[in-house]
Amino acid sequence: MSLVPSRRHRGFTLVEVLMFTAILGVLAVGILPQVAIQTPDDLEKIARTRLRVFRQQIQLYAQEHNGKYPAQDSRDSRDFEDALLYSSDEDGKVGSVGTKPFGPYFIQHLPANPYTNSTRVKVVSDVDAVRSDDNPLYGWFYDPTTGRIKANTTATAENGTPIDEY
Repeated sequence: MSLVPSRRHRGFTLVEVLMFTAILGVLAVGILPQVAIQTPDDLEKIARTRLRVFRQQIQLYAQEHNGKYPAQDSRDSRDFEDALLYSSDEDGKVGSVGTKPFGPYFIQHLPANPYTNSTRVKVVSDVDAVRSDDNPLYGWFYDPTTGRIKANTTATAENGTPIDEY
């Protein structure tokens, strides 16, 4: 018989706590993406916000370039993207970031349309005449003569207004 009474430890060991935390982490990685799906209302708010930012940056570009919109003399989508993603001079000639006095108006990429997940812009001659088709190739339609841009989506807002009319 031992004279020292035995002690029973109550609680968890550090290894057990770490294993439990690791298992919870693995479960969270599998479950969170399914829970975080955006609702149509969320998509509408994101689209409206991104359109507002796009329009503000197009207007800022026009102010800094004597009323000329990005890619005004072009129908090439790449010219529009370059005008907003790189620095430019008063005449609209683009250069590396920081080499010209104006821009960039967006950093690294244009905003994605939340409905198509595309950042690509299709340059058109009349943005109002273009029918949205949810084609994931293009996120936006842009008219360089007017500076108007709209989302490529057939979704409607909560109030019934087509998103592409915002």
